[in-house]
Amino acid sequence: MTLVLATLMSLLLPVTSAQAEDPAPAPCSPLALAPFGDPGDAVASGTLAAGTQQCFTVQAEAGEHLFMLRDTRNLITGSIEGPDGALDCYASASNVGRCVVPTAGAYTVRVRNDQVDPSDFRLFVVPLTRTERCAPAIGTAWDQPVPVRTTAGHFQVDCQWIDAKPGERIIPFASTIVSGHVTRWITDETGTEICARDFDRPGCVLPGDGPYRVLSYAYADEEPVNYRLQAVRLDNPQGCPTVTVGRYGAAPASPPGTVRCRVMEVPAAGRYLVAPVDDRNSMHWSYVYDGESTEVCRGGWCTFPAAGSYTLVVGDPTRVFDPETAYGTAFLDRSGSEGCERVSEGLHEGVLAASGQYDCLELPMPQGSRISGQARTGTGPRLDTEVLDAAGALQCGETALRESNCSLSGVAPYRAIVHAEEGEEPGPYAINFLRTDAPPPGTCAVMPRSTFSDASNAADLTTGNGDFTHCLTVPAADHSASELFELRTVSGTASANFSVTDESGELKCERTALRNGWSVCPLTPGKAHTVVFTGQDTAASYTLSRRDVTSTAWGCTKSAATAVGGPSQPGFYGGTAGELRCHKVTTTAATDRVRIDVRDPKGTLNIMALGADGRSADCSFRNRSCVVTGSTSYQVLMQVPLGLEASDTYHRLDAWRVATADGPAAECPRAASAAYGHAPLTGTLTEERTAVCAVLPTVSNDMLKVTVTNPSGGTDRATVSVYDGSWAGNCMKSGDEYTCSVRSSGTGEAAPAVLVVSLPEKASQVAYRVETACHSGVCGGEQFDVDSVTPGSAPAGTTAELTVKGEALHQSDRVELLVNGTRHAAEVTGVSADWRTLKASLDLKGVPEGTWTVSVVSHRGFEQHPATLTVTPPLPKVTGTYKPVQPTRLMDTRTGLGVPQAKVGAGQTVTLQVAGAGGVPASGVTAVVMNVTATTVTSTTYVSVYPNGTTRTSASNLNVR
Repeated sequence: MTLVLATLMSLLLPVTSAQAEDPAPAPCSPLALAPFGDPGDAVASGTLAAGTQQCFTVQAEAGEHLFMLRDTRNLITGSIEGPDGALDCYASASNVGRCVVPTAGAYTVRVRNDQVDPSDFRLFVVPLTRTERCAPAIGTAWDQPVPVRTTAGHFQVDCQWIDAKPGERIIPFASTIVSGHVTRWITDETGTEICARDFDRPGCVLPGDGPYRVLSYAYADEEPVNYRLQAVRLDNPQGCPTVTVGRYGAAPASPPGTVRCRVMEVPAAGRYLVAPVDDRNSMHWSYVYDGESTEVCRGGWCTFPAAGSYTLVVGDPTRVFDPETAYGTAFLDRSGSEGCERVSEGLHEGVLAASGQYDCLELPMPQGSRISGQARTGTGPRLDTEVLDAAGALQCGETALRESNCSLSGVAPYRAIVHAEEGEEPGPYAINFLRTDAPPPGTCAVMPRSTFSDASNAADLTTGNGDFTHCLTVPAADHSASELFELRTVSGTASANFSVTDESGELKCERTALRNGWSVCPLTPGKAHTVVFTGQDTAASYTLSRRDVTSTAWGCTKSAATAVGGPSQPGFYGGTAGELRCHKVTTTAATDRVRIDVRDPKGTLNIMALGADGRSADCSFRNRSCVVTGSTSYQVLMQVPLGLEASDTYHRLDAWRVATADGPAAECPRAASAAYGHAPLTGTLTEERTAVCAVLPTVSNDMLKVTVTNPSGGTDRATVSVYDGSWAGNCMKSGDEYTCSVRSSGTGEAAPAVLVVSLPEKASQVAYRVETACHSGVCGGEQFDVDSVTPGSAPAGTTAELTVKGEALHQSDRVELLVNGTRHAAEVTGVSADWRTLKASLDLKGVPEGTWTVSVVSHRGFEQHPATLTVTPPLPKVTGTYKPVQPTRLMDTRTGLGVPQAKVGAGQTVTLQVAGAGGVPASGVTAVVMNVTATTVTSTTYVSVYPNGTTRTSASNLNVR
């Protein structure tokens, strides 16, 4: 061992002594300080390979410097080091370094590439204390031209003197022409940013005694970069046109122009409209400031705290802004009435002659009334209207007017302020004003009532030639608690709106922008209602009808809910899409749950179910079944949507009482267990036997997989629904499989699932086989467990018929006898429907006598040892001579032959006298040979036959399935 170590050392030492030291770093190249503007030759550039660095030496001046670094791939970082270490100054392609140099002298600029790819770079350092090459001073008036500046390869710092005095509030605006960003700040001779950030006021109040400069640099992806810089005074603005309060019904009083500011002369405290708008009726961003440069508002209706001069600034508050075209400023007193026009109830026509014109219409309606304001569409500008009281308080806006729900609660007279929506060209307009709580007599025609058997009794409405709106009244004594209002287009292509309000002004329902459609409206008992229809001023005609949809509805086919699977009810839709049909379904108690479905050969018929009061019963308008509750009468509305094909043959309605207050329907068998699903359901469904059902004792969060096949080989498949306590039907269908979830308020809580198998949409008869399996391990909250295994003993050489009792037992479980390390497997012959009894046959040939452990292993790998089996000595051999006799039936439990007439149940024993019967001698007989058969079996079991007076063994003579 010593020799080996010595040899290794002699090999290693020369290698260590031969290692080379790192090469000395390359000297730093000199770099001149760059001037303002084009840096010229004072730019260092190069390529940094991955993991390398490079340095430069600059003769810096005391004060602030700007360190600019650009690299092609954004991989390089830079820093500046002085005699006392690194300065707090770091630069990269996305960060400009601001460096305060404590004393003049030599400093090192170092760039490094710590990434894995090479990158090209450029850099320079600008002393901000210098003033050479600063541009001549510019004034701070708002109306002076703003020149375009161009950077040298988007890589320079610019300096601009400004003609400003201490104490003035100056805003430096800057923006690139195409893209990119401009950074700017106000400074004095030091180059340091001298303005503290004020988040409540824009710009900077100049400190010190000046003179003042704006320093800036721009950057963008392209080069060179063109940008503009402007410095303006806000506290006493110069060059801003003055605007005074204008009048309604006229173009903006202020002269149009392109200067981005206005001085607003406010005559008294109050609310005023401030709306900068160009000749295309486009609104500009706007900000209004008081004499202290505090923001008062951002355009629109502004509240001015006192009389005086205020400054309006339009456009982006961070950028130079030159409106492309001249703009005017609408400046109107909210409580003023100059230029207002008195109008009558009904149609008013006017003209908006210019962009920014606001019309004021004085309305005749009294305090406390509710009104509708329907603007003409399809021709002229789209309008924005709001209603104010005499003091300028808002009463309602455009939406409430359109919905006929504008409440006048302030001080009369009331004024509608009308203007064109932004971007709309000025032009003629029309508005129809109507009092909806108490229309003048004769203003609104009485709206007739239709039925589901006769829809012809409808209001006929036309538009065009100046007509675009109509009103109808529903008398207080001539309506139900809920009615369906339907609009149908007869001719024309224009869409229309309608709304229904009661006499107190409450909106009951509305539909907008439709040609054909309907809405169910809950109407106020004992009150009249006003229906307002608004179309376009184009040639078109419509019908508007109303129908009762409560339990008193007329024209509904009637039938009572049946038991699950009861006969379907035929109906005839008529073959015309868009028609509404009604079928009334009744049930015994409001606590019943009724499953409703309508099937038609085309599969296009949608349904909606309403309760006795005409309100929705959680059954929305759709082409699928639903479960409803809470009423004893349901009006099922049926319609094929326009554009789909309607069947011209009979449709079928299924209405089953799937549950009562006591739980799921009695005709749905209750399964004892849902551990692994449910036994297969098979049969044939017809229009007389439309469904079958079962109740599974599931718990919350169980998942079921249901597979549907057609044993007859047809392509039609029965439909499957699985309902939990929500009765919503939580199944996802994929091919012939349904994955269904069971939900309740908490995990593991009992949540019985109701499985319903029903006819499909388009078939009147279908054969079915439905297999239901647990898709979440073991369902129903059960767990694999074995309670007992019987019998406890069996003779060697025989077959022991074992009975395993427990919970969640499965056909694929294994039953084994453990004998001296060897597992003897039994054959599982059957499992009961409740998965609590398992039968298995165990061949004991070759198994030695003794007491051995019985093992039961679940199909999921869990093993239990619940019992032992004692293998006893073999049975003695039987001696004697076989004597055949004429075959004779000795026993028949169906007729009472040999034993009482009765079915033999589980665990029962019957005794048969054989000696002396059917040709068998009365004595001297030690054994008989018999055939045993079983019929009309109700569950899997087995039959044992043994001599009377002896102990029954575990042997099975007949397995029964």
